[in-house]
Amino acid sequence: MRPTIPFGPWRLAVDLAGTRAVNALDVHPARGCTCEDCRRWAQLHETLLAVSLAEELRRIGIDPARPSDCYSTGETQEQFTLRVTYHCVGRILSGPPEFRQSDPEHTGRHYEPLGDGPGEIALAVAYLESIVPALPEWATPELRPLIAIDLWLSAPQPHA
Repeated sequence: MRPTIPFGPWRLAVDLAGTRAVNALDVHPARGCTCEDCRRWAQLHETLLAVSLAEELRRIGIDPARPSDCYSTGETQEQFTLRVTYHCVGRILSGPPEFRQSDPEHTGRHYEPLGDGPGEIALAVAYLESIVPALPEWATPELRPLIAIDLWLSAPQPHA
């Protein structure tokens, strides 16, 4: 594991070789996908992500242009919302909780708002095994523990 790496409000110990191996796999849903959401991310990720966030992703071995998954969570004529997921191998050393704890009526992942992008961006970091019912087949022991990094983005519709 690499020494502590700051990532937003979290501190991660990342296995860079493991992370690169995970992200080189073609089994992730977004790899080679040509759906509208994946095409939108491919076209707009450089303008949607703050430079600092893209640099933090690269520092932990993730190419911002190659998410594991990407899908729309809503759209209007004025705005679109995407959830973009990446994976890394390592440990969460500190940071906000994986799940919301302050409001028992609103449970789920804890997303930390980031204020340095062109639209609204929130970030969630959690161990994959705590948020999915079963680890994927490709998650061999060498590629664990897996951390899921989710970005929730809301931005104005691009003008044609």
